[in-house]
Parts: sequence; C-alpha cells; structure tokens
Amino acid sequence: PVPQSALAKAAVYGHPGPIQGRAWWDWLLPFPLGGAPKVAEGVHLFLLSVLMAPAVVMGAPVVWRARRMALGLAAGAALTVWLGYAALGVAYFFWYLTVPLAGFLLLAACGMPRIVRSRAVYVSMGIYMVGIWTMGYQLYVGRAKLEEGMFVAVADHLAARAQPGQQVFLEPIGMIGYRNPLVVIDEVGLVSPAVARRRAQGPGWYTDIVAERRPDWLVVRGALLTRAEGFAALTAPLRNPAERDSLLARYAVSGVFPPDGGDQAMVVLQRVR
Repeated sequence: PVPQSALAKAAVYGHPGPIQGRAWWDWLLPFPLGGAPKVAEGVHLFLLSVLMAPAVVMGAPVVWRARRMALGLAAGAALTVWLGYAALGVAYFFWYLTVPLAGFLLLAACGMPRIVRSRAVYVSMGIYMVGIWTMGYQLYVGRAKLEEGMFVAVADHLAARAQPGQQVFLEPIGMIGYRNPLVVIDEVGLVSPAVARRRAQGPGWYTDIVAERRPDWLVVRGALLTRAEGFAALTAPLRNPAERDSLLARYAVSGVFPPDGGDQAMVVLQRVR
C-alpha cells in the first residue's frame, strides 16, 4: 500500500529520525531549542505556540471522544501523517505541512475555549493571522516567481525545441513534464523506480542511467556541472570529474534558467552524439 513516490523519496532523501526532522515539530513547542525554528513556516507558527500547545493538549481528549465521528477521523488521519513525518525525519517541503497542520488546528480549535475565555485573546490571534500575510504573501510570491524563472522557463524552452516522444532526464517533473509530451526519467524515482534502485547502490548513478537510457535531454542544476554535486542526494551522482567530462562531451548546453542562477540554475542539455 505504500506508493512508489514515498519509497523513492525515502531512499533518496533519507529518513534520519525525529531530531534531524525537527522542522516538523519545533514550531509546536513553546520552548526555544537553542534558537528559532529553521524554516519560514515554523518561525511564523512558533509565535502562536504559547497558546496553541496547551490548546492542542486540552483539545486532544475532546477529539478522542469524537474519534468515530468525522471530526475525530479527520484529525486522526492528519496527525498520523504528521507522526510518520516527524518520527522518520522526512525531508521538509512546505506543501507537506498542510495536512499535519490541519490536524493540529482541529485539536487547538477544540481546546482553545478550555484555556482562554477573554475575547481579547481571540482578537489578538486574529490580528496576528491577518498580519502575518504581510510577510507570508511575499514569501510565497517569491517562491512562485523563482520557480517560474526556472521550471516554467525550462518547460517553455523544451516545448519549443523537443520532439514528442523524446526522453528527458530531470529532477523537477512538475511543469516540465506537464507541458511537454516527453518520456520522463526522473532523478528521484517517483515515476522511474529503476533510478531509485540504482541510486541506493552508490555513486555514479547519474552517469550509469544516462549511459543505459541515452536520454535526448538532460535538465540539471548548475552544481552538477561545476562541482559534480547532485541535488539533495545521499550518494554522489558522479564517481569522479572524468565522468562529468565524459558526460558533457555527449551533450551541449541548450539553455540556462535563470541565466545568472549559478549553481542553483536549471541547465538544459541536448544530446549531440
């Protein structure tokens, strides 16, 4: 019952445990563990923890008594997802937080009337939730613009040059795979289980996959070309600089997005021989 995407990401990103995965829980505790939370969403939520943590505790019995009702089932399902993320130390992506946070907010909503009576507290929390979007809006708009300048630009580039049915080896499927009628080989193994299996075997997985599948297009981060480093990889994509040189001898740079992105830019390579 475990989907291939979950198995592949666990193999590629690792599961180092709850301490390394503190991004899933450090924002919930009203106790600074040597500093503020490490991710932007955690920093925003941490300011609410003084009220949210006791509200969650007081709301838990309420939800437990309703465990056979829609409220209890929804909260239980959401918190089961969170427990898996936190216990394993799943790699943090902000969109993963939506479901676990919904579970905690259900608990907090049930518990809040049991710890505070004053309307002033609710007004203060409401003002904060509205005001945080003066920062949150810019955060997410900034992320969207960054992805547009990288992934959407790559999608447009390939749409203008690639032929239907050609193969592309890449990490960010997203808009690139959606916009182009190409055969996707993905670095993480979400839709290419053989890639995830090869990555687990050790260094050199990138060049081995390229040699075996001979994709027409490669989409890589600049760091792979400049420092032979993979993106969020537990094993090195190349065994040595010679493999990188051999790889580049068979491909030519077709585009860089954004052009000034350096090691984080998305580089499109086209097979020339």
